Amino acid sequence: MSTQQVELAAGGVYFDFAAVPTFHKVKITLEDPQGLGVTHTEPQDVIHVRPAQCGKYGAPIPGRFDTVLVRAQDYHHDAWAIRGFRVAQVRMVFKIPEAKLEGLFPLLDAASRPDDLLVYLDRGYD
Repeated sequence: MSTQQVELAAGGVYFDFAAVPTFHKVKITLEDPQGLGVTHTEPQDVIHVRPAQCGKYGAPIPGRFDTVLVRAQDYHHDAWAIRGFRVAQVRMVFKIPEAKLEGLFPLLDAASRPDDLLVYLDRGYD
């Protein structure tokens, strides 16, 4: 889908809620990134997303928005290559309230709706 098609389709999406739960730190488990058949159950990395704020005595505390690699295309040719990935900055991690999922995704059955965390990314660069 092109950027123009996505923007056109997004014009008809309406949110009937004003807030979503957000997260400042998310622990992630990578699914065998090297293709070695190794499975991990413990979190292997953490993504930090924290906006700038003022400290106790008014001193500015800079924001922290981690950078991630995002799969842009499905490449399976070489497990060690990073082709098909983009660099992006995580700006927000959030979850859509359970009660609002049906209204937001009316054409999807309950099993197909996103039920986990969602991420807002600053545009990735090639």
